[in-house]
Amino acid sequence: MESSLAGNAAPVPNVSMAAAGPYELPVAAAMAVVTVTSALVTFLSVMAAAEAVETDRLAVVQTVQVEAERTKTDAQVRGEGRRLGRYRSLAAEADAEAAEDPGRAAGLRRLALEYAAESRVGYLGPYVAWDGAESRLRYGELAEALRQSADAYSPAADQPARTAARADAEHARSTRLAMAAVALLVVLVVLTVTRMAHVRLRGPLLVVAAASYALIAATVVWQAFLWQGA
Repeated sequence: MESSLAGNAAPVPNVSMAAAGPYELPVAAAMAVVTVTSALVTFLSVMAAAEAVETDRLAVVQTVQVEAERTKTDAQVRGEGRRLGRYRSLAAEADAEAAEDPGRAAGLRRLALEYAAESRVGYLGPYVAWDGAESRLRYGELAEALRQSADAYSPAADQPARTAARADAEHARSTRLAMAAVALLVVLVVLTVTRMAHVRLRGPLLVVAAASYALIAATVVWQAFLWQGA
């Protein structure tokens, strides 16, 4: 009885990759490559986004530094202006007292000269037309000199704008890499359809998927490794 059943049993078909279709192996390999590439591109997109966030933070820090330096410079200019104002006031008072009280006028002139001497060893010297009560401070030139002296310790005035522009470009790069990852998922869908399609359609679909992958890969290489920013 057992020998009769064994003799009537249907043979188990030998299913191989070749029997499943001539494109089965290339499609399976392509799906694996696209899957790994999509994961890599997603990682690169996340890293680019993190870099953009860091550049944004740097732009904020530089903006604070520039504004703090501008405030400091304005305060210095105002302080030197007050010093010159005190000198002019003393010089004017000495001129007014010269006829009635020469001794007091001389004392006022000495005090005014002390203010002038302090100014000359400070910032004011080259930026004041010294003429007693008629002395004038060249505020613009003094402020520019103070800003130039601070350049070695703080960012240039236009540096925050340049850094912000670079951050915007890095955000755009991260977005393009994310879109490339999505496009690779579309290629993966095309490959899945290729695997299930009629044998005669697999070749054209595989060519389309390969061409799309090559274009996306070139874009990723440019954005991830060759891109120089703004």
